[in-house]
Amino acid sequence: MSPSRKLLTLLTLATAASLPVATRAEEPVHAAAGLATISKPSQDVTLSFSRPGIVAKVLVLKGDKVNAGDLVAEQDSTEEQAAYEVAEGEAEDTTRVGAQETIAAQKQIAYKRKMESGVANATELDEAKLDWSVGEANVKLSKFEQAQAGLKAKQAKAVLDKTKLRTPISGIVEDTMIHAGEASDAQNMKVLRVVNINPLWIDVPVPFKNVRGLQNDGRATVKFSDATTREGKIINIHSVADPGSETLYVTVEVPNPALRPAGEHVEVTFPTGGKVASADVH
Repeated sequence: MSPSRKLLTLLTLATAASLPVATRAEEPVHAAAGLATISKPSQDVTLSFSRPGIVAKVLVLKGDKVNAGDLVAEQDSTEEQAAYEVAEGEAEDTTRVGAQETIAAQKQIAYKRKMESGVANATELDEAKLDWSVGEANVKLSKFEQAQAGLKAKQAKAVLDKTKLRTPISGIVEDTMIHAGEASDAQNMKVLRVVNINPLWIDVPVPFKNVRGLQNDGRATVKFSDATTREGKIINIHSVADPGSETLYVTVEVPNPALRPAGEHVEVTFPTGGKVASADVH
């Protein structure tokens, strides 16, 4: 190659190196699928009696809807009911207090009359005053005893309430484990299971590199197995990642007014900083 041709070639290469290189538009980055997961109830409780006893009534069936505070089962409470009624009666009885107040008032009048008469000696006045003081002390004692009776009534009511089982959450009765006439004891205390599936919760394994842009109350889109979608929100970003899969669980809450069953396979996507981090759940 001639010297002039070599120079031309070098100039051409230098010019090409100085020109900008054409690039493709950046595409959204999608995270890997991560660990498989499914939807679950937002609340799931198994109810049990707190003490042994014979089950008198189970007031709900599988599939029944219940509201928080509803009575769902009862133990036999014949003895507890009787004890409560006795204690309540004693707490409400003001006869003794009234009688002691009347006696104390009469002793006060007697003392004042002796004072005003001018004929009672010092010893008689002291005795009358002491008698009045004892009467007032008896009033205080009777009021104290009535207050104690009130506490005993509250205690009896608490024992009676333990024979009644109420659901702490609203939801659907998923299962019943015991029936009327059976004994609930240390080996057989569970009564029924209540779940709340509106809203649903979904624990999503998000690749760790995509978690940084997520935050609580952030948006999430949930695609169900029949391709319908619903908007949800992030309610918890877990604090400990799985080092094996390099994922961190993010809990999403999604409304479920149609009461789709929990346990469904879903796909969740999170918009993060203009890009979409997706977790395909199978």
